[in-house]
Amino acid sequence: MAPGSRTGVARPGPRAAMIAPMDEALTQAIERLYREFAEYRLETPSPCATCYSPEIVARIEGRLRTTPLRDLTVDDIGHFYTDGVLTWGGVEDLRHLLPRLMELFAAHHLGEGDPWQDDGSRLRVDLDPAVSLLRFPDAEWWTWPAGEREAVDDFLFALWRAYLATDKGEWGVWEDEALPAAILRLTPDPLRFLAHWRACDWAGTRHLAAFVTHGDHTGIWWARETDGPTVTLNGEAIRRWLGEPATVLQLEDTARSLAPRETAWEAVLALDVLTNGRGVVSMFPEDWAVDDSLHRRALELGVELPEVAAPTG
Repeated sequence: MAPGSRTGVARPGPRAAMIAPMDEALTQAIERLYREFAEYRLETPSPCATCYSPEIVARIEGRLRTTPLRDLTVDDIGHFYTDGVLTWGGVEDLRHLLPRLMELFAAHHLGEGDPWQDDGSRLRVDLDPAVSLLRFPDAEWWTWPAGEREAVDDFLFALWRAYLATDKGEWGVWEDEALPAAILRLTPDPLRFLAHWRACDWAGTRHLAAFVTHGDHTGIWWARETDGPTVTLNGEAIRRWLGEPATVLQLEDTARSLAPRETAWEAVLALDVLTNGRGVVSMFPEDWAVDDSLHRRALELGVELPEVAAPTG
């Protein structure tokens, strides 16, 4: 494909099947991104002269200029999650690549993504939502046409719904809830996302419990001058929402009835963190500061805590 040619968004392509396991809403949201950003071309895809080796630049630029957009892999465009607009390409290049970047981003966070062959140690860093979604404010996306902004927000909401429906397995293998935090920082309407969270079943409430238990709900809302108009306001909105009685009731009801008995303690721990104003705690029970408050709450809700140290009083 020649430089500046169209992406061929109507062509399914061999890699389009990768998004098939995603739910229909997310699949449609990704397709909308391809439609909205179809007119953008590669303009200045070269990185800064001293940031990367000539071999990496030659390989990636060769792929960008000869491979259909839908066929690009994380290995081809992974650097744009951290370096796009900053040290590799400009805003127009980001908008050209954005549909595929977000398709691969969603696949990764839903556990369906391909590994990055070039340098696997960088994959977690480059796809870290707190880093990769900063490409939007760096590109001042609030200045984009309304249709593009709406397509991005539609994608974020579809990814939000799909992610909160996933069961992450055992608590000990969970990471922090960086994706919900990053989405809430970015979206122009966090209340729509929070309303969905309020209505979630146990899978979604598990994510809420993790978000409450080991998320820094003051520090995650730090704002740079370039982060745009939503960050500070959204930080205030999430803190108010966490303080609403309905948030406590959601966790209590889940602990009593919705959660499987062997994992109901996750909601109890989140309640203890939320209502007692504790700071961030470890996800691992052996690291807890277990006290009578936590034990009383578990007893009231009929939940058995994991075997941890005796209460400290």
